Amino acid sequence: MQRQALLISVVSCLVVLALGHAFIKHDEAHRTEIQRHLLQVIGSNQAASLERQLEHAFAATYALAAWVRTHQDIEDFDSIAVEILKSYGSSISRIGLAPGGVVRYMYPSTGQEQVIGLDLLHDPQPG
Repeated sequence: MQRQALLISVVSCLVVLALGHAFIKHDEAHRTEIQRHLLQVIGSNQAASLERQLEHAFAATYALAAWVRTHQDIEDFDSIAVEILKSYGSSISRIGLAPGGVVRYMYPSTGQEQVIGLDLLHDPQPG
């Protein structure tokens, strides 16, 4: 009788342990799936934000390109640069123009003097 009670106790304990293990494994798999989903959402949001920022910055480039195509005289570059920077807010902090790949104009120019004359196509140390 004692032996049978001990056997029932051991089997019951093993069943509870097996069920506990299965529950923990299921819970871990569920948490992993939730984390994977959250990372996908965060990644998608970051990618969309970066895409919006790039589109905004490229829009400024397209605006400048349109202006250059319609104006033969680029001497008033600073005035158009000011307007573009105002229009595009904090997306861009400076704007430059490099005809033929050589930087000729930069706004604001303060602190950027070393960039003027830089050949972007042939500089051995870009950046």
